Amino acid sequence: MTDNSSDEAQRREHLRISLRLGNDADFLLDCDGMTVQLGHWHWWRPGKLGLGNIKDISRGGVGLISACRLHQGMKLKLLLNDDLVLPISITHGRQLYGPLWFYGGRYLELSTEDLYRALRLVQQHRRKLRQGRRQPVLEP
Repeated sequence: MTDNSSDEAQRREHLRISLRLGNDADFLLDCDGMTVQLGHWHWWRPGKLGLGNIKDISRGGVGLISACRLHQGMKLKLLLNDDLVLPISITHGRQLYGPLWFYGGRYLELSTEDLYRALRLVQQHRRKLRQGRRQPVLEP
């Protein structure tokens, strides 16, 4: 699966909330992101696919990094917490480094209320990341 950066501007319809703390830093090292569980789309499939790390989110979809091998068109659920699940379909992906892949996904069957809850949760996480960056590092 490939990702053309020239198509990115055309594909992006909504402003995104980025969890990256700086645009000039290494994509893999710059962002703590928000760790989520990747769940199977169908309820009868127990267990999880693995973990993902949200890098950005918008009203249209989500960008995440994962070592799980996902494919275009694959449906899955992002479990943000015990009562908030984002159903998505993978739209694109590209290999970053070693086993890590960056994936983009669009929402499926998501209520406006759940979307706004997810956006608020990610914004709160982003604020915590930025506040943590400003704290002085104390060395023994």
